Amino acid sequence: MRGHGSARSIELTLEGLKSGDPVVRQDAREKLVLQGNTAVPMLNDLLSAREDQIRWEAAKALGEISGPEAIRSLARVLSDGNRDVRWVAAEGFIAAGEVATEPLLHELIMHSGLVWVREAGIRVIDANLRSSKAEYLHPVLSALKGRVPIFEVPLAAYEALVELHRSRLNLDRLANSPA
Repeated sequence: MRGHGSARSIELTLEGLKSGDPVVRQDAREKLVLQGNTAVPMLNDLLSAREDQIRWEAAKALGEISGPEAIRSLARVLSDGNRDVRWVAAEGFIAAGEVATEPLLHELIMHSGLVWVREAGIRVIDANLRSSKAEYLHPVLSALKGRVPIFEVPLAAYEALVELHRSRLNLDRLANSPA
């Protein structure tokens, strides 16, 4: 059953992510994904590990869990020093779809000066625009590809975030209005 596991069993499974054996790591990652949000805090801690492989495994698991908590944790590795860790984090954002939009916009507002965050933003937004009608993301993508993204991206991302919240508010009003 997803999301049900003792902290101790999760800790033991986390040790498998540190194995030199890729089969053991994959098995451990799959077990952690089955734990769902229960595993997120401990996986989040592993995102600070010194070893690239451990951060990669934690990011991969968080991307596969894909819930809002997991994606918020994953946001911080969009600027990881290792290209493979950043790549798997962006893949997790893409797989999460609309759940990842708000954390991505926050990351772009706060860290638009980091080229790796901007590159991840381009990949994720390109994928989102192909699979949804998130028109409010077009200005963000234009800013990311613009001449001075470090200045243009925070404002475009903020405006997109406002639009996202407006659209959610309108959906809530429609859902709660009498028929």
